[in-house]
Amino acid sequence: LEFRRVLFRSLQERLGLVYLKRKSWKDASVVFLKCCKQGQNDFLPSTNAWISLGISQLRLGEYLLAEEAFTQANILDHLNPRPWGLLTVLCLQTA
Repeated sequence: LEFRRVLFRSLQERLGLVYLKRKSWKDASVVFLKCCKQGQNDFLPSTNAWISLGISQLRLGEYLLAEEAFTQANILDHLNPRPWGLLTVLCLQTA
């Protein structure tokens, strides 16, 4: 059962990445939001899911939601430079 959850979540994240590559920001946002919510219920959500959620929100112009997603990714892995860089991009866009 645990293997199925991990596999399903991995497939969800891949689907979200496909949406990001196709520039389907809203669809990507929905998928990554599900990944992050499920991760909070089952086990720790992946940093990449939070980062990808933030990117899709940023592209949609939802700056506060993007900031929350990048901040959550930073909390999960404070040594990962991507959330820091994306928070910087967000600050530059909103300044």
